[in-house]
Amino acid sequence: MAMDFPVVLKSFISTASNVVNALDKMWTELGLAQKQRDDTLNFMMTEAEKIFNTALEECKRLRDNTYNDVLGKTSTHTKLCCDIGNINDSESSYSQCFTEDWTGMPLLSQLQRIEHKVNTLQSLKANREKLLNKAHSQLLKLHRVLDIPIQQSASLKGNENFFGSDLSLIRLSEYNKEISSLTEMKRDYDEKKIKTMWQNIHNLWASLHISEVERSIFCTKIAPLENDLDKRDTLIDMMENQVQSLQKERQRRWDDLVRETTNLLLSLWNEYYNKTGQKADMPIPAKGTEENIALIEGLVVEMEDKLKQVDDVCKLCEKRQQLLDEEAELMEAQKDPDRLLNKKRNMASQLLKEEKIRNSIKKDLPKIESKIYSFCVEWQEQHGSAFTYHGQPLLQILTGEPIKPNSNVRPTPSPPAQVETQEVPQRRKSLNGSQNKPNSGSLSHRSNSKNFL
Repeated sequence: MAMDFPVVLKSFISTASNVVNALDKMWTELGLAQKQRDDTLNFMMTEAEKIFNTALEECKRLRDNTYNDVLGKTSTHTKLCCDIGNINDSESSYSQCFTEDWTGMPLLSQLQRIEHKVNTLQSLKANREKLLNKAHSQLLKLHRVLDIPIQQSASLKGNENFFGSDLSLIRLSEYNKEISSLTEMKRDYDEKKIKTMWQNIHNLWASLHISEVERSIFCTKIAPLENDLDKRDTLIDMMENQVQSLQKERQRRWDDLVRETTNLLLSLWNEYYNKTGQKADMPIPAKGTEENIALIEGLVVEMEDKLKQVDDVCKLCEKRQQLLDEEAELMEAQKDPDRLLNKKRNMASQLLKEEKIRNSIKKDLPKIESKIYSFCVEWQEQHGSAFTYHGQPLLQILTGEPIKPNSNVRPTPSPPAQVETQEVPQRRKSLNGSQNKPNSGSLSHRSNSKNFL
């Protein structure tokens, strides 16, 4: 309850007068000396003056602090009004907070009103900052999605984080205008991206032989999103997840295919080594990619082609060895003059058999050796190295001449017609490198060697 200042002052004076009169009466009864009375009154006056001065100082301090607070809050109010600028219809309830209507009011009342306005404007500023931060983040995201440098944005001003004291509607309008423009661009970008992803998904489905049931499940899941422009990001996320899932499955299958094809290639290399004595291996990429699969499959095709050629010449070598063995057996048998007198054998049949062997050797062996020779020459010309048969240069075995490693010089082959009609050499090497000694008789002198195979 407020107190009336004149009444308080009158009551204070009355109380002081009553106290002094009561003291004077008691001092008279006591017979107190005048000096003691004066000292007591002076002490009371001094203490009263201290109380008055203390109250006065506290009041002056409160006035000064309140005045400074009013000045500070007024400055804050002015800055907030400047930062916020104008307000829109949705902010009309804040309009009274922009006026300075506290002039002439008591300081404490001024301070109370200004604090209310400042607190309200700070709430409005916080909302503006929230809107601008959201717009800044949205605009920044659009720039990143569309791959547009943020330096080209007048609103972003090259900054990834929102800052600044300008919280005006003009700045917010600039943000929204640029967001609207880029949103249109993003719609076109999203349509192209969705089209591209659909193509990728269909290609992956086809390459992975995904069933129609699995395809239908995915299409049903995203169908509600395809016509909803506000859910484009959700649709794109789901399609990207589908692409990533299919790519992982493709990668797994690629890895499996690389392993399987690599194992096949290794087996082919091993077979090639067993037949030729040459190593064909080389570094093989282990990562499953289309390029690596194509590379390894190319090596498999190349090695299969090589092995087919090797198999063909190996059959010729085996046939040649067979003829050489038959010739050696026949030559050994001719050393026995009584072979035709054996009662268990029919002389005519034995002579016919020997003649058949001689004719086969004379007719087939030159043809076979001519084919082997031509093969070795073509192989060396094609691959730059001599063909080896179980580690031995096959051409050197046939010709008896050393072949330089990796020689690109094509030896001069004998014409097939000459090979077929020419006389059999005095010495002929078998595939294990041994030679036979010359022997009289109609048969050519060939070695009695064991089959190299």
